[in-house]
Amino acid sequence: ISFLVERKDTAQAKVVLAEARAALPNNERLAMMQQQLEVTGGAIASGMDLQQLADVVAKDPQRQDRAKFIRALDAARKAGRLGDPAERERLKAEALVAPALLVLTARVLATDTPPRLQAAAQLIRETMASHPANIEAAVLGVDIYRSVNDWNSMLNAAMAWQQLTRAKDSDVAVAEARLNLGQRDAAVTLLRTRLPEALANPADEFSFRVLNLYGRGLIADNKAAQAFDELAPAMEKSALVRSGFWLPVAGTALASEPLSRRWIERATPHINMSDESEALSLAGTLAQLASRFPESRDTYTTQAMGIIRPLTARAEPSPRALEAQGTLEQIAGRFSESKASFAKALERDPRSIFALRGLAQLNIVDDADKAADFAAKALALGGPDDLISLTIAAQAFSAQADSLTARNQPTAASHAWDKARTAFSKMVAAQPNDVMLRLGLIRALDGAGRVADTITHYESLINARQFPPGVERWALLNNFADALVRANRNSLDIERAKGLITEAIQVRPDVAALQDTLAHVQVARSDRAAAIAAYRKAVELDPQFWAS
Repeated sequence: ISFLVERKDTAQAKVVLAEARAALPNNERLAMMQQQLEVTGGAIASGMDLQQLADVVAKDPQRQDRAKFIRALDAARKAGRLGDPAERERLKAEALVAPALLVLTARVLATDTPPRLQAAAQLIRETMASHPANIEAAVLGVDIYRSVNDWNSMLNAAMAWQQLTRAKDSDVAVAEARLNLGQRDAAVTLLRTRLPEALANPADEFSFRVLNLYGRGLIADNKAAQAFDELAPAMEKSALVRSGFWLPVAGTALASEPLSRRWIERATPHINMSDESEALSLAGTLAQLASRFPESRDTYTTQAMGIIRPLTARAEPSPRALEAQGTLEQIAGRFSESKASFAKALERDPRSIFALRGLAQLNIVDDADKAADFAAKALALGGPDDLISLTIAAQAFSAQADSLTARNQPTAASHAWDKARTAFSKMVAAQPNDVMLRLGLIRALDGAGRVADTITHYESLINARQFPPGVERWALLNNFADALVRANRNSLDIERAKGLITEAIQVRPDVAALQDTLAHVQVARSDRAAAIAAYRKAVELDPQFWAS
């Protein structure tokens, strides 16, 4: 039934559902499916009218409590209370009477504005643990865990779905999770069992998912030539495969520029340039190559602009075309034109998250307040789990805090730093090994006056195995020592600061700033003579080091 609904064959889904209900009249999952189909004509979506669903449920005298719960859930959603942890706990407690209500609550959380994906993921995790035979929880879990990039949990949900139903969609979900976990051989082997069907019908949505994952698995395993040979016939027959797999892979996943060009050249004769979606897919691929290969940037941007200009020259250009033009102009360094294109896209669609993100990035240097405003709007649309909007927002809020500090507005600057801290904290939680994100969080915490809170993050950084270009461990040791002194927690911290800065100086004895930090440490230790000696050493190394 789920498969038929996904294929939008609602009529046949209702036929099969009627047969299932006749055989299993007391099955709650089938009852909920029937209610969904009666109310919406399909599966629950973000815009579903929960009041209508409650009315359907209320027709059964034995389900009045469930109807009451659905109305309460709808009221909480409309009042914006789903962001309140206490409200979510209350709803969860009331939904415990039936797994169908728990799944419904998770779905509503995931499709709220903004989406509450982490809360939905946690609820589905608990539901699957307490109701391991519930198919709906497993299926929804696959979608939610995918959205938060929790591939281990997605694999567990997909395998539960697979064991409970043997549905072919569950095979694809298992393969997708394995591929994202780096288990390429297992993923490709599983997908190969579905490959003949997918190659025979490449325009089908299910077939596309198989071909997309299979091809990406081969490429990740350095078998791009095999992917090219096996999947080119499907690409030629299917616009979905061209736009959803072939061109994106050519733009981002292939190892070399000549290989990318070969894939594009193979696809170009089959692209319907009168179809805006296909044309923009090709232009987007060329824009990606312009970013990846700076030596050929002018060539690719010229080719891409030649595709986009006719689309944006129309009397009523689409927001997507304007977004593409703005992105391309941004890549080409034509920032004023890019701002204008994004602004036009926003006029046509005030909810264009791509335009909001682009305008936030483009205004960070010249107008940090405006950048922060655009970033906040993008974040409101994308939700608290939108890592792209979070990244841009963190940068914009940090720039705004710097700007406000320079304008002598310390209270407003502290507020901006706190917003940057919130954004960076969420990104660090999602990507704990990213050194640059943790450095951004440290800077935001410091700016917000929370120096003591930086210490655990410095602990994590100095134990990292490798650092990105421009980040040196001795510099982190210096900053960590300085933070320990400024946090002023206890004498043990001060002694540790001395050890850290001494280690840094052993690596770089020629850096005046390290001697300056050592002097600060010695002041904190009340060792006046040692502090003076360190200050003198700093000035000796750099006579213009005015701080010392």
